[in-house]
Amino acid sequence: MTRALIALAALLAMGSAVANDKPDPPHRTLLGYVESITLQPVGLRLAARLDTGAKTSSLHSVQTEVFEREGDK
Repeated sequence: MTRALIALAALLAMGSAVANDKPDPPHRTLLGYVESITLQPVGLRLAARLDTGAKTSSLHSVQTEVFEREGDK
């Protein structure tokens, strides 16, 4: 029983060591938790939080003010 546990532990350790030896693919980009984004076409720069598990996007605003431009709200 002890030999089996030692063998299993050795296999698990080798598997994780082999997995860690692989370099990251060259197409990956490292992003931080908060990144600067630009909303087009107005060119508004904002801080955006990243959620890698999100399936959709959303915007959150505070102190929002409704206004009219050329008769449109």
